[in-house]
Amino acid sequence: MSKKVIFIVLVFFAIIAAGCSNKGETESASTSSAGKSKTIEASIENATYMLVDNDNGTSEGETGTLAIDIKVKNVTDSEVNVSPSRSIKLYDEDQELDADSDATYELESADGEIGANKSKDLKVAFTVEKDKKYELAIRPTSMGGEDEEAKLELDTSKYNESFETLEDPAKALTAYIETIYLDVDNADYEKLVSADKAALQDEGKKGFKENINTVFYEGVPDKHLDKFYNGFKSALAEKAEMQTSTLENVNGKAVVSIEYSALPLNDLSEMVREYQQEYLDNKEYDREKANEYALSKFDAMVNKLEIKSGNDMKIKMLQEDGKWTIDTSDYNSEDIVDTFAAGKVY
Repeated sequence: MSKKVIFIVLVFFAIIAAGCSNKGETESASTSSAGKSKTIEASIENATYMLVDNDNGTSEGETGTLAIDIKVKNVTDSEVNVSPSRSIKLYDEDQELDADSDATYELESADGEIGANKSKDLKVAFTVEKDKKYELAIRPTSMGGEDEEAKLELDTSKYNESFETLEDPAKALTAYIETIYLDVDNADYEKLVSADKAALQDEGKKGFKENINTVFYEGVPDKHLDKFYNGFKSALAEKAEMQTSTLENVNGKAVVSIEYSALPLNDLSEMVREYQQEYLDNKEYDREKANEYALSKFDAMVNKLEIKSGNDMKIKMLQEDGKWTIDTSDYNSEDIVDTFAAGKVY
């Protein structure tokens, strides 16, 4: 083979290799979660699905609201502005998608002013489909007006795990109520809940004691309290109905709705009077003994109680170290003890 032929062959293979190399670089660039323009460098640091309001149909089925954390660096010597709700667009092929302004507001993102050679973390939310790739375009503005876009790829399949955990606050609240107040084992408690079980159970018992003492006018001696509370919890666990759903789940804060039917302990009052009167009609007139007679019928009375639907609750929850706990600073949290421990159903 002549030197000329060998040279031509080598050039041919070099062109093929260069083409493969360029193709690889192009594919790498197209799948990059980082991008740059003459003005900024940007990268997707993380993204998680969120719920702002379940009534809007977000994060249901294969579509959800994705909160995206973006780091933007200004590479110029003058200030630029990147507004999360106005400067950042999402493209589904040729279709331009605007940011979800309500959801972005809930993220409490920093303002978009970025000083010369400075970086800032911004948050923005879009309604997207699972397992789909989009193009994220960031167009900053400066004193001269709009600048060129920096383009990044958003691959939603990377964040599917967070989609699957959107209902965790609701699961956590169900486990919280069942484990602490109904003595029902729920595997989600250890996995999803952070709470001082013993302290909460003591609080629940105090709530029950206060209410049962209003049902029995002469009061309930402490010797009966444990037996009565355990009997009430057992009946409640058997009869109560409860459905929880996550209304909001953003940045480690959630709101969970509870629809329920529980046992109205106050409805025992009439039965207590009837048993007391039965004793007084057939025995000597002794109020104390009449009360003791009614106390002896507690289990029978609780078993006669019918569940009653109460007003829906909206409970705020907080995430700590990957687990959920009830936000006790919110007054609605008291409704849980009143309903599932004290037996107050309104």
